[in-house]
Amino acid sequence: MEKFISLKELIKFAKKEGVDLGKGDPYNRLRYYTKMGWLPHMTRKVNEKGDIEGHYPLWVTDTLKTIQELRVSGTPNEQIEQKIKLLRRVLWSLTAGC
Repeated sequence: MEKFISLKELIKFAKKEGVDLGKGDPYNRLRYYTKMGWLPHMTRKVNEKGDIEGHYPLWVTDTLKTIQELRVSGTPNEQIEQKIKLLRRVLWSLTAGC
């Protein structure tokens, strides 16, 4: 079963890991990454308080670190997209065998 991380927890994690989510609302940067195809769409889940909240698969944490590394190195968006697709295939193949 796939594990998920809430949007709030993901933003906290990203900041702790030094992932630059821009100067504005970090949620908007994550939406941009989703629009670019680098992240999956959020899944709506009920949190412990009973509120509906957006969640991402836990593997997105590694993807955010990869995006950060590629952006810092000056990698063009098209190449980031290709590398993220490759990373997803590798992660999928590793988790599919579990």
